[in-house]
Amino acid sequence: MDYKNTLIAGLCLAIIGGIFVFKYSFRSVDTTTAKKYTVLVQGSCNIPFISEIKSSITPMVNRVIKQELGLNIDDDIDFFIPKDVQRLTLYYVEDIYDNAEIANIILEAQNVVETNQHAFHLKQTGLSFDARFLGDEYDQLVIMADDHNQELATINALFKKPLHQLNAEYTSQHNRSLYNVEHSERYGYNPHVSLGKINLTFINKHIKNSQETDAILDRIRIRITEETLHIAKPLFNTESTHVSFDKIIIFDTRPGGIIKEVPLSK
Repeated sequence: MDYKNTLIAGLCLAIIGGIFVFKYSFRSVDTTTAKKYTVLVQGSCNIPFISEIKSSITPMVNRVIKQELGLNIDDDIDFFIPKDVQRLTLYYVEDIYDNAEIANIILEAQNVVETNQHAFHLKQTGLSFDARFLGDEYDQLVIMADDHNQELATINALFKKPLHQLNAEYTSQHNRSLYNVEHSERYGYNPHVSLGKINLTFINKHIKNSQETDAILDRIRIRITEETLHIAKPLFNTESTHVSFDKIIIFDTRPGGIIKEVPLSK
C-alpha cells in the first residue's frame, strides 16, 4: 500500500512539474527588455543625380556644421557620414524578438519579389526636388522620391500583406508578436534615398551651452537642406532623377547577418 501511495505521489509530482515546464516554455517574452532585430527590404539603385551631387554634399555639410558650432572651417573634423550605396527602402520589419525567425521573414520577402517581378520595374518613379532630414533623431539627410504614380506604394503593400499574415500566424502560435507592426509602420511610407547621416553625438560634444542645442541643430538642418537643393538645382531633371532597381536586397542589420540579393528579370 505504501508502495502504491508513493507511486501515485510521484506521478502527481511529475504531472505538476510537466505542466510547469510547459507553461514556462510558452510564457510571454518581456518585449521591453528582449533584444530586438531589424530586417530591411531595399531596392538597389543607380541614380545619376545622386552620384553627381554626392561629392559636393560632404564638404558642404561639414562646413555648415563647423560654422554653426563656431569651429575653424579648416579643422580636420568630419561630422557627416555619407552613404556609400544607393538604396531605397521598400519595407521595414522592426523589433523582431525571435532571431530564429529572421530567416523565415527574409524568405517571405524573397517570395514577394520572385512572384511579383513586374512590379519592381519602375516606369514613372523619380526623385522629387525635396531634401529633408528623417529618422528618429532627424539625422538622416535624404532626397524624397516622387511616387505620384504609386509604384513604390504598391510595392510596399505587396510586402505588408504577407508579413502581416506571418506575424498573425506567429502570434496565434506563440502568444506574442513576431515583430512590432505598429513601430515598423509608424511613419507611414515615405520613400526616399539617403545621402548620409550627421553625427549628432559628435556635434553635441562641441556645443558649449546645452540649452542652445535644439536651436543650433535646427539651424544646421535648415541650412543643410537649403544648400543641398542649391547644389541639386542645376543637375535636377527627369532623366537624371529616374529611379530604377537592378536588384532587391533583403537583410537583417546585425553585423554578419543574413543578406539575400534577389535579381530582377530583364
